[in-house]
Amino acid sequence: MDSVMGTLTGPHRPARIWSRHGQRASSRGCCPCLSGRGFTLIEMLAILAILVILMAMAAGASIRWHRPTRLRASARKACAGLDQARQWAVTHGKPAIFSFGNDSPLGRGYFVVSSAVHGVIGRTNYLPGGIVWSASSGFVRFRADGTTDDPEDRFLELTESRVNSGAWSVAVRVSRLTGRAKAAE
Repeated sequence: MDSVMGTLTGPHRPARIWSRHGQRASSRGCCPCLSGRGFTLIEMLAILAILVILMAMAAGASIRWHRPTRLRASARKACAGLDQARQWAVTHGKPAIFSFGNDSPLGRGYFVVSSAVHGVIGRTNYLPGGIVWSASSGFVRFRADGTTDDPEDRFLELTESRVNSGAWSVAVRVSRLTGRAKAAE
């Protein structure tokens, strides 16, 4: 059986394979340019250097993307705590207090919901490491109807505590009329 690609000489004998250009192909493949030659050490090192540079660039972009994400998540956590205090005040018909501050040894902010009658409601909530309140401490008091004692809307700001962190910050706005909290970036 003759064909363009090779010749079979028997049922159990291997075929002679020919390339498209009429040359016999090497035993390592059908491309004569790769016939037994591999990559040199310098070529491999150049490829590795390029990969290291690309990975370093990707890591830098990941860190720049991750920082504001942590701040936004912390602001959502603070909003949930404010909503918990407001909900407790409305449900029980008694004032509730959202207290916040910074824990110096741990280098992170915290908040707790409490009541004058029942003490601490729930548990102390810590923000991720490096995220602190811009004011060292404070509180928001919710009335039984869900409004706040503040004469105007309150803004609580979260920032990075690291020195070289840039100007990343997120503000949490508490409405004085409704008591609702919302993160404003």
